[in-house]
Amino acid sequence: MLGLNEKIERLLLKIFLTVVGLVLLLGAGGYFSLNAFRAWQVRRSLAEANALVNEGDYKHASLDAQRVLELSPANADAMRVIARSAESAGLRRAIEFWRRVTEWSKNAEGDVTAWARCAIRFGDADSASRALDTMSAPGKRTADYHALRSDAALIRHNLPEYEKELLEAKRIDPQNKKYELALATLHVAANDVATHEVGVHELLDLCGDESFRRDALHRLADDALRRNQITRALDYARQLDRLPNRDFSDRLLLLSILKAAGDGETQSLLEQLKKDASDDPIKVGALVGWMNWQKMSVEAVGWIKTLPPTMLVKRGVPVNVTDAFIATSDWEELAKFCAGTKWETSDYMRNALAARALRELGQAQESSQQWNEAVFKVSARPEQIFGLAELARKWGWQNEALGLWWLAAKDPTNAEKTLRMLYDFYAARRDTRELYRVLAHLEKVRPTDRAVRNNLAQISLLLNLNAEGAHRLAREVYEQEPKNADYAATYAFSLYLEGNVKKALQIFAGFSEAELKRPQIAAYYGVMLASSDDFSRAAKFLDLGEKANLLPEEKKLVEKAQLTVAQH
Repeated sequence: MLGLNEKIERLLLKIFLTVVGLVLLLGAGGYFSLNAFRAWQVRRSLAEANALVNEGDYKHASLDAQRVLELSPANADAMRVIARSAESAGLRRAIEFWRRVTEWSKNAEGDVTAWARCAIRFGDADSASRALDTMSAPGKRTADYHALRSDAALIRHNLPEYEKELLEAKRIDPQNKKYELALATLHVAANDVATHEVGVHELLDLCGDESFRRDALHRLADDALRRNQITRALDYARQLDRLPNRDFSDRLLLLSILKAAGDGETQSLLEQLKKDASDDPIKVGALVGWMNWQKMSVEAVGWIKTLPPTMLVKRGVPVNVTDAFIATSDWEELAKFCAGTKWETSDYMRNALAARALRELGQAQESSQQWNEAVFKVSARPEQIFGLAELARKWGWQNEALGLWWLAAKDPTNAEKTLRMLYDFYAARRDTRELYRVLAHLEKVRPTDRAVRNNLAQISLLLNLNAEGAHRLAREVYEQEPKNADYAATYAFSLYLEGNVKKALQIFAGFSEAELKRPQIAAYYGVMLASSDDFSRAAKFLDLGEKANLLPEEKKLVEKAQLTVAQH
């Protein structure tokens, strides 16, 4: 028999184990319940987010998706909602969101396609190509894949590649006539007579298909108008106008052809289209744009003043309306128009145009306030900065355009493209100090790009800025690629500035005469030959160097060396 103490010990042990078991059971149950609750929250938020996207409520859809990412990081479904919302709202950063979706979904074919389509929509051929490069092998054998490749080629204006990819898409899917239409449109636009005739026949064949008749006739009429074949253009346009599925753009094309023909029907059709457009902002914008294009802005302004003010601030209408005011130099009316209702997502443009009107009216301070407001509004939406910068450039507001480009350079998505635009601008102006500023930023974006690092070293040495770092950078780039003549010239220049002319000339000795005679290389080689008293050879290379697009500081180096040669 067990003693009393032993029985008590066993009883206590059983109680302890039971309690521990219960605690573990409850803990596991709580853990799994929490996970289940989180999974339910994710499913619920995603369902809400997708419903909101379908309803056009992109802001709240994105907020729901962000909550999902807090619960489930790297959730492709949530990022897909954010990408869809951004793209539907016309935001260029949707490209980057789709890239992340593709990464998180392990290159799912539908996501790769969405990434490529989004990039094409925003005219980014490089991103579209990167997307399509990630497509799976089976996906690359589809007609849709080659059609997207053709779209990317068209953005690059690579017409041979565009045609090649379209032909492949047509071969894979011969029943899909949209590829035939695209090829016919390409051919009919050709300058080559034979190719153009092929395109005309292809479009005429497509007129036999009810689904493509309207598109084919529109292209035939437009082509005939561009080639000043007015009688033929009018025939196609009238056929087009009789179709039950004609749209407003078809009627505008007929109007263009009637005006080109000097036909008496032009004004009556214009008045009819004004009536048809009066309750549709898209049509109002299109018709005002057409009138501006036809140098009829005075009449456009007259019509604009008869329309409800609320109609003029919707969608794309404001820009065409303001173009009419600008064309007629009606700055008072433009200022008044811009002082009205906000322009939805393009309200920054209202501020910019108000700035233009006020500057023209001599109200500099008020103009500056409006411009600053426009810049403030686009600073949160990088995709709008370029449009505003282009507008400023078109007006001749160079400082304002440059300020916007520098603002765009702060956005990681646009930094490299913007900095290269700024580099080209300052290079054309031979502005060495601003080139240094650009390269200092670009080197942070592309820290391993040897060409960028070499140029930064070269400009730094020319300006004597951060000399120690420039000498080190020139040496590093040269050592990484010693057979590159441009990198060698920068390193040789670095040695020359340090007083080591002998070693600098040894660097050049490793290159052929043809490479040394390249004007940009010859300028530096000639400077060093003059410094080493090899005057006859220096003169030849300095003459070649004069043909290079030299910066002011480089020109001074060459001129100083030429003076030294002349004195001897």
